[in-house]
Amino acid sequence: AKYLPRVSRGETCAMDLTEPDAGSDLQAVMLKAHWDETKGTWLLNGVKRFITNGDGHISLVLARSEEGTTDARGLSMFVYDRSHMAVKVRRIENKLGIKGSPTCELVFTNAPAELVGDRKMGLIKYVMSLMNAARLGIGAQSTGLSEAAYREALKYAQERMQFGKPIIEFPAVAEMLSNMKAKLYGSRAMLYETTRFVEIYKDYTHLSHDRKLTPEERAEMKTYTRLADAFTPMLKLMSSEYCNQLAYDAIQVFGGSGYMKD
Repeated sequence: AKYLPRVSRGETCAMDLTEPDAGSDLQAVMLKAHWDETKGTWLLNGVKRFITNGDGHISLVLARSEEGTTDARGLSMFVYDRSHMAVKVRRIENKLGIKGSPTCELVFTNAPAELVGDRKMGLIKYVMSLMNAARLGIGAQSTGLSEAAYREALKYAQERMQFGKPIIEFPAVAEMLSNMKAKLYGSRAMLYETTRFVEIYKDYTHLSHDRKLTPEERAEMKTYTRLADAFTPMLKLMSSEYCNQLAYDAIQVFGGSGYMKD
């Protein structure tokens, strides 16, 4: 609870999962968390890499809390406050794009942290929940990017004159824009359907906190939970691939001008 006022003031946050040796194999995470009786707190030691917004004020950190374990069951989730000054940003990656978001390599040295929820549930329960929420966000972000790219390309094709007529009247350009529109509509349909599944099962979850669900309601909640779990990664995959394709095609519609920063 003592961390909530910091977050509510709009300071930045990060999710510290990946490590140099583990990569996407999160169950191989080895950043250590041990309980210090003298200080009365958990202390984190190790290295994290490719951490989005790694210089954030508040970090959720996946760490190995159970001595002697090597799998997912030994991992717990912790929250770290940068004001303790116990984490060093050793490197900021020089990425191809997304320059506005620093991707960092972090070194934890006896960094005090608070346990989030239950021990040993860090990856099995909490990261899985966080990842699906992030995938839903990427699906929405990608659909928005596709919409923007399509609008810009369509507007330019209607205004740009070549050989005495707007370039949208050329079959090759018109076909490209039609394919862009189809991919955009497909992304949006997948986004809306997926968020519908998520909203229904979450509504049932909230309702279950107030009263006991009927057998029919519980069965329906399980059905929509399964649908949400299946559609969420598909949404993220499809819409993110399409937004890259639409951005590329938009550049083609603009021709040489599309390659210029102005």
